[in-house]
Amino acid sequence: MNRFGGLVAATCTIGLLSACSVSTGDFRDEAQKFIESDEVEGKLDLAFSGAVCAEPTDTDPDTSFTCTATGADGVTYSFQVTITGDSEFELNSPEPVG
Repeated sequence: MNRFGGLVAATCTIGLLSACSVSTGDFRDEAQKFIESDEVEGKLDLAFSGAVCAEPTDTDPDTSFTCTATGADGVTYSFQVTITGDSEFELNSPEPVG
């Protein structure tokens, strides 16, 4: 059973100027930063480091990609990230890997 429940109740908005288009690499990089953020730590009561995300195949809404990170408890976790808008994504609660 996942100790974290369902979704992380947080959506991240990529802070780029509206004149700039957001790339798949931007989503990957911002998801990595978000997983390691104080916001996620506060919501899950666990700090994460070493986040690594696959680059999404495109930037369309409902596109998902996977990230992994190590929790302060020493466990490696997998996160499912879903793009929800032009510069927004939603992070699912992590699942232990292995």
